[in-house]
Amino acid sequence: MTLSTVDSLLESTLFDRGYGSFTTLFNELTSQMESGLQGQKKSLAMLPTYISAGDSPTGSLKPAKRNIVIDAGGTHLRVALTQVSSTGEIEFIHLKKHPMPGQDKAISAEFFYDTICHYLAPVIALSDQINFCFSYPCEINSQLDGKLLYWTKEIKAPEVVGQWIGQSLRNQIKHRFNQDKKIILLNDTVATLLAGKCAYSGQSFDASIGFILGTGTNCAYSGFRTKQIINMESGNFNGAQAYVFDCQLDESSVSPGQYLFEKKIGGQYLGTLLRIALQHATQHSLFNQTDSKLITSISVIETKDFSRILENDSQPWYNRLSTQGQSTTLALAQAIRDRAAWLTAINIAGAVIKSLGASSDVTSLSCFSISKTCLITIDGSTYYNTPGFKSQVEFHLQDHFEDRNITLTFCQIDNAPLKGAALAKPLTD
Repeated sequence: MTLSTVDSLLESTLFDRGYGSFTTLFNELTSQMESGLQGQKKSLAMLPTYISAGDSPTGSLKPAKRNIVIDAGGTHLRVALTQVSSTGEIEFIHLKKHPMPGQDKAISAEFFYDTICHYLAPVIALSDQINFCFSYPCEINSQLDGKLLYWTKEIKAPEVVGQWIGQSLRNQIKHRFNQDKKIILLNDTVATLLAGKCAYSGQSFDASIGFILGTGTNCAYSGFRTKQIINMESGNFNGAQAYVFDCQLDESSVSPGQYLFEKKIGGQYLGTLLRIALQHATQHSLFNQTDSKLITSISVIETKDFSRILENDSQPWYNRLSTQGQSTTLALAQAIRDRAAWLTAINIAGAVIKSLGASSDVTSLSCFSISKTCLITIDGSTYYNTPGFKSQVEFHLQDHFEDRNITLTFCQIDNAPLKGAALAKPLTD
């Protein structure tokens, strides 16, 4: 069996990275971004954050002032006590990682907030302010609280949907600790953007991007139009073509019809997508009888296993496949990865164009007369730990922008969501 046979099964256009396809999807993305900015109901919410993207984010904290910071992601919830040193460095005095409540089973709203309070107990008396990096779709108000619109990343706490997260947590803290705290809520992409700006505080950029690809995905930007950071909620983009594998995964998720883009590239889903593709491959006789029987018995492929397959080094079931079976499995995993990298590049490219205030239509986008610069800060285990992923994304982006007088600077910051959250300040400050 040849790789072209596998491509035929997967309908090779699904992974087509030709410039024409890039253009079509890019234009659809930026069109929906513009609709979201104008308040029209499309798949991209384009949420205002009321968080400042000023040139000196470290100005939001005085040296040695301590803040409690929470980072609620798709797998873990981290709690830290931070302070800013006299040189502007974010220091962690306390940093603990806990399971994200609602990840493994359905829980009540009371249990959700009480669990967070339990995590906060060691540091709750050490600061009057909590900066909460909450990585889920929220309607943010001018008081920097957020109402949860819906869960993503398969979190199961339905009673929390529709609640104002900051105020609800504040009430639970009062009840449990008899203390009143100021709570600032922001998204992890926003925090990542701020962390990058802080790391490059000595340099000036025309625009800044914060991008996350871990369990799930999202993107935020600031730049030409406003110093307010915009949260795209790009994981909900519905413009990318869905194939049988995507549809089957979506139907089996806890949120059918939502976050279709995230389900094509997020670490939560890549292993499942491969498992579904393998099962379809057996139905098209792409594996021999022995391999097909083994593949049919697989109930779960985790993200780490997906990455190991890309390195041709995986768990026992993969090693038991025939040489041809391993080659076909590897080809399928590479195709899924390549598509995810291509889609990721389009997501970031759209944010770059909007942040610089350029034309949305890439076919009419001419070179800037003056060179433009954009800082792209990226966080997330899927982006950095999936073999070959990072290099492909950067290649697509550099290829797309190299003739347009736009210089991209890529940045990775350790603990970016926590550090950026510690720097968050209101837009009006």
